[in-house]
Amino acid sequence: MWRGKIICVLDKKIGFFYVFLQKQYLTKMKRTTILVILLTLCMTAFSQNFKFGVRVAFNLCQIDGDATGGYKKGGFNVGALVSYPFSEQFSGQMEINYAALGARNTVEEQIVNTGYIEVPLLLHFAPTSSLDFGVGVAPSVLVSHTTTENGANVTDIIEELNGYRRFAMPGLIDARFWFNPNIAFNVRFEYSLFNIRKDKISGSTKGIFDYGQYHNVLSFGIIWRT
Repeated sequence: MWRGKIICVLDKKIGFFYVFLQKQYLTKMKRTTILVILLTLCMTAFSQNFKFGVRVAFNLCQIDGDATGGYKKGGFNVGALVSYPFSEQFSGQMEINYAALGARNTVEEQIVNTGYIEVPLLLHFAPTSSLDFGVGVAPSVLVSHTTTENGANVTDIIEELNGYRRFAMPGLIDARFWFNPNIAFNVRFEYSLFNIRKDKISGSTKGIFDYGQYHNVLSFGIIWRT
């Protein structure tokens, strides 16, 4: 019986609100305006804790397991980010970036260019307000690849013999030095967790899980966020 009374009261309240909206002086346009305002207020309240920004960085790259060494290949890393504070010291961050990676072999005059769309997922710890450290992973999709040797394009040959995997999963170690609450200098180390080639090849190195070739990247950048 008490359930019926509660339902009756709720029906009356909902009905009153509906009648109020349907009054002639409250036109359809006015009702739409009110709904838009309410939605905007809800979104604003929800997003107050989120911080949005951009990251622009320069990569120093090499590929471990390609029989050469050294960060001899440069490339850019640009994208957008959103972060959320879990507490005063811990926060999570998600990015979507374009990363130009690869390697340069000065002995054989070989240049490998690989372009990835990355989605870094990071957990940051801030011991102070001006410094924080992060770890995470960056699920990635290969969107471009070219390889040249002595100036000749051998991309098709490489792809036919043993090309690059479409999907990659590098691990990340991150440090940010904040000049103020909005701008930071960022240093990031990125290393492939799995072989980036479709199969093992001669000269492969031992990675975390298996033999293969692995992107090894040092990245230096600037972050701006709200």
